[in-house]
Amino acid sequence: MVAWASWLVAAVTHALAPARHARSLIGLAVLLTALVLPAAALTGTPRPPLSVLVPQLALGLLALALPDRLPLWVRLAPAAVAALAAALAVRWLAPEGGYVSYHGAMESLAAVGGALLIVALVLALALAGRRDARGAWALLVLLTPAGLLSVREGGCCPTCGAAR
Repeated sequence: MVAWASWLVAAVTHALAPARHARSLIGLAVLLTALVLPAAALTGTPRPPLSVLVPQLALGLLALALPDRLPLWVRLAPAAVAALAAALAVRWLAPEGGYVSYHGAMESLAAVGGALLIVALVLALALAGRRDARGAWALLVLLTPAGLLSVREGGCCPTCGAAR
């Protein structure tokens, strides 16, 4: 829980404060995430699956390279996209009773993530048409964590290992 909370604090700090403040909190969150494995081994408590921890570490290391000055709307864009993705996933998943299964949530979030990658690809192609390689670099950088997120240990469900 400490590692997850540190990521939330780092994300809010990145959105609302200058990059120099966020960078130190992102570094702390990366460190705490890396310490999850040894801490779980020492205490005997269950750990999150590597298919969650490794992409989180990769994205955290990428976040350390953020530029010092970003406009407020760029810093708030990930929160807006995450809120929209969560709202769409809940809307598509939640039956009238309100119960959402873990398997259904993961599949819907994967579909939303795939749609966001398609949007990123279209934006990269539009930038490439103007001889701007920023979109291509962004896609190349995000391919590794996105690919790691698609890996599942022991089946479709990292928690119970259930196979399809």
